[in-house]
Formats: sequence, C-alpha cells, structure tokens
Amino acid sequence: MAAGLLLDLKAIAEERGTVGEFAHRLQAIRERHMRKGRFIERLKPVGSIAGNSSKSQPAS
Repeated sequence: MAAGLLLDLKAIAEERGTVGEFAHRLQAIRERHMRKGRFIERLKPVGSIAGNSSKSQPAS
C-alpha cells in the first residue's frame, strides 16, 4: 500500500517537474526506515523508477 501511494506521488512529481525533490524525499524515507527490511523491499521498485528519470537529478 505505501509503495503504491509513493508511485502515485511520483506521478504527481513528474507532472509538476519536481522528480528530483521526490527522489530526495524517497531517500530520506529509506534512511529513516532502513531497519524495516520488508518495507525497504517494497520500496525498491519505486526507487528504481525514481532513479531512472532523467529529471530526477540535475547534472553536476
């Protein structure tokens, strides 16, 4: 359920052009809940989707 909601939020972030911020917040969630193995497993598909977006992070 949480992963599904995050996918919805990612879609909203794409519409608004804020995928980089979404990816940053997703990473913060992963760090805060790192000991919850099953939860982190459920986040993997969301993270890979956020990581594959060319809009997720500006080039440095």
